[in-house]
Amino acid sequence: MYDEFAMIYDRFMSDIPYEEWASYIDDIVRANVVASEDKLKLLELGCGSGNLTSYLAKTYDVTGIDISKKMLEMAKGKCIDAKLYEMDMRDMKLDERFDVIVSFCDCMNYMPDKKGLFDTFAESYRLLEDGGVFVFDMKTECYFRYDLDNSTIVEDEDDVYLVWQNCYDSQKKENQYMIDFFVKDGEKYERYREVQSQYAYTIAEVKELLVKAGFEAEVVAEDGQSDGSEDEVRNFFVCRKKR
Repeated sequence: MYDEFAMIYDRFMSDIPYEEWASYIDDIVRANVVASEDKLKLLELGCGSGNLTSYLAKTYDVTGIDISKKMLEMAKGKCIDAKLYEMDMRDMKLDERFDVIVSFCDCMNYMPDKKGLFDTFAESYRLLEDGGVFVFDMKTECYFRYDLDNSTIVEDEDDVYLVWQNCYDSQKKENQYMIDFFVKDGEKYERYREVQSQYAYTIAEVKELLVKAGFEAEVVAEDGQSDGSEDEVRNFFVCRKKR
């Protein structure tokens, strides 16, 4: 996952509001976590190419993990102060504990089943300090079904041509991304294909797993103010570990 696509990821994801997300995380941390003279320790799950990581590293002592080696290679060039590891968030080989754990850009939607979600939540609970917060976002079935299904995105630049097709299976609750892109190499174009899947879960399903893992959780809409709902494009889950 994010293998060949990593080479053009930043170019075609430049509209993602990384700075706004970092500010939103700061607001949640200030409201929930006891301040420290030292930088708070933050773990980012699915740090990808390091765009959000680079903002977070200005404020926190950051550790980032991702399952894609190529995305991590990109992140290392942007985040020299962060500790970055190739790792599966369902089974994190980390011993230290963190004040804050975050995962943005719908990383949790890549979990193909509830077991994967629960394992990630349980691992996050294990690694979180008492009184810490775990914050993540998830796209909704509404978005997959009514905005993405059967849609095609085409991008044509001088040296790259991209076709991104979407197909949502309402029985499996799976959205498949079929990404074909052509990169100019001298007088010819090299073709690449990457197929990825994301999965939809209801708010109730996610909250049940969070509570099972030990968290207290609230759901906030994408505007960061309203209550979350199934009609949103994405929801944020703000999860607290009791002292």
